[in-house]
Amino acid sequence: MNRLGRSREGRVVNPLVRQVVSSFAARFAGRPLLWLLLLSALFLYLNLFILPNTPVYRMGDGLTFLQNAVKMYDGQVIYRDFFQFTPPGTELVYSTLFKLFGVRAWIPNATLLLLGVIMAWLSCVISRHLISGVSVMLPALLFLTFAYRFWLDGTHHWFSITAVMAALAVVIKERNPSRLAMAGAFCGLALCFTQLRGAVAVLSLAVFLVWESGRKP
Repeated sequence: MNRLGRSREGRVVNPLVRQVVSSFAARFAGRPLLWLLLLSALFLYLNLFILPNTPVYRMGDGLTFLQNAVKMYDGQVIYRDFFQFTPPGTELVYSTLFKLFGVRAWIPNATLLLLGVIMAWLSCVISRHLISGVSVMLPALLFLTFAYRFWLDGTHHWFSITAVMAALAVVIKERNPSRLAMAGAFCGLALCFTQLRGAVAVLSLAVFLVWESGRKP
């Protein structure tokens, strides 16, 4: 009876497993971008965590922002109780995460993972307006493997770069008042992390609009 029961159970379970796997594969088969983002997250996870869930401790300038965020978490006020030469965006992000999850060692690593995936996605959004085919994913792959993985430091730079890339992704296809307003908001967000990068992004966008208005009626 046991063998018969197991065989019947196996006959029932195997088709269910096959059905789930086939439906999962069918959903992902036609979505190469989704596969890229999943593989990017896995790649960054293996660089930022030791399996299964131990965060890798990394020395760098990001520790300064984390220490400032801990001070803000404890009730201190930036620029009044301690000095910082950059805008408060990075400290505000980390201190908010500390308030939500507590002061945890995995928070900066998880933040870097999320930023990397977002930048990979934005790279594909931008590049598909310039190139076609599977080459659309090449900039994201090159960025993650040859640049980002060697500078996994949670400073203000990656936050502001992500915001500027988002601004470019919004206006690269077309320019209208709503898209320009959204791009300006992203540039303002970049300025909250890195003042020079946000200002240069706004100036560059303005110069491009002036140049484009001279070419189009």
